[in-house]
Order: sequence, then C-alpha cells, then structure tokens
Amino acid sequence: MNILIIDTDNVILNTFNLIKKIEPNWNIQISDGTLNTYNNNIDFVIVDFSIQSNQNLLNEIIKINQKQKTITISGSLSCSEIKGCQFCILQYNRRRLLKPINLESLHELINHFGEDNCGYANTNSFHDIELILPNILKRFLSYSYNQNSKTLHHTSNSSSIHTTKDMVDIIEILKTHNLKYNIINDTDIEIIYDC
Repeated sequence: MNILIIDTDNVILNTFNLIKKIEPNWNIQISDGTLNTYNNNIDFVIVDFSIQSNQNLLNEIIKINQKQKTITISGSLSCSEIKGCQFCILQYNRRRLLKPINLESLHELINHFGEDNCGYANTNSFHDIELILPNILKRFLSYSYNQNSKTLHHTSNSSSIHTTKDMVDIIEILKTHNLKYNIINDTDIEIIYDC
C-alpha cells in the first residue's frame, strides 16, 4: 500500500512511524509541499487540510483524481469541502479523523476504508454524545458510560499517568464536538445535556 502524508505534525508523523512497524510493507511517503511525490500509484492521501498550503495540494489532487482515497485530519469541525458534507459524500472518496488521533483508529480506518461512510458527516449533530460514544469507548477501553448518570467512568486499575492522558484525550474530543461536560473527579466526566 502506498500512502502520501501531507502534514508536518510530529504526532501524525510519529503515528505513521508506529504503523510502519505493524505494516512493514506499506510505503509511506511525506509530501515535500508540492505534487512531486503524488502519482497514480498512491492508494491513500492523508492530509491536515486546516493548513492552507495543504488544502491547496488537496485541491490539486482532486483535479487529478476526484475519487482519490483521502483521509482528512484536523482539530476542528470545519469541513474540508466548502460546499459541505453532502457535496463531499457525493463527489469524493473521503473519510475524516479529528485530532487527537491514535494509532488504532487510523490503522482501522485505512484497513476498512470502504466499509463505512464518513463518521463525521453532518456537523449539525455534533452536540450529541451518542454520535461519538461508540468511538470513545472503543478507543479508551478503561472507560465505560453510565446512561443513567450521563457519566464516563474510569473502570481500570491502570497507572495514573495513563488515566490522566486518557481523560485529557477524551476531554479534547468532547470539546471538538462542542459537548458540555463537568469533571467530577480525577477520572470521571459528566456529560451535560442541553434541555
């Protein structure tokens, strides 16, 4: 598999260095900021479109191959297509990941790209915990969700450093999805629903 990364974020680059260890046959290239590294043999383009120069490269790639398998990455809910999610779904072959990303979610998305629609389409529903809850619980196995108390509970005896990192990552995801929350203690998070 040939993957082209259009991003300079060290976290993303380090994640791909870890993926190389899992998938040694994957050919992972980093863009030099031009289309010099792009060709018809590229299976996936991974791009942080929130950087204008990266967005420009993505637009150029679309002119060459409108159905290029693309994973867009950013830290906000802004759409990679100015015409919106519905246009993107109909015209392109794109999926989306929100930062912070992790190795498992990126690896799974690449391996199962064609099986699911974009999980982040229709940004009007982003204030709904139910939309992202399955992904949170899958990614953070040390957490469970109590529907009655509307609380994410830490359920593992893992180290406090690991627990703190998980909690910070979950809070980042909640913020990105415009979800309100209260930190109950060192490990638990209450989701606040607007009435």
